[in-house]
Amino acid sequence: MSYNEIIEVAAEGEKVAAGPPHPDNVVASILGGLVLIYQRKPLRAIKLPLHVNPKIILAIPKIALVKEKTRIARSLLPREAPLEKVVII
Repeated sequence: MSYNEIIEVAAEGEKVAAGPPHPDNVVASILGGLVLIYQRKPLRAIKLPLHVNPKIILAIPKIALVKEKTRIARSLLPREAPLEKVVII
């Protein structure tokens, strides 16, 4: 399997813990270092070369953050969903 395929499989495991698959949570664990997901379907991720050995890297996008964004996002979702609508066989 390619690294991208392994990342996809590992991301599917995130469904158990977090609901939808999250490749961003597993790609750094698999590739190590600083990584970039540049395409989602099909998944394409790369390890970015670093010519230094940093102790920490911060990537802070210039976007406005909404207070209580998680509460607001969750309020948009229905409390319950019929099983036949959320399970794909």
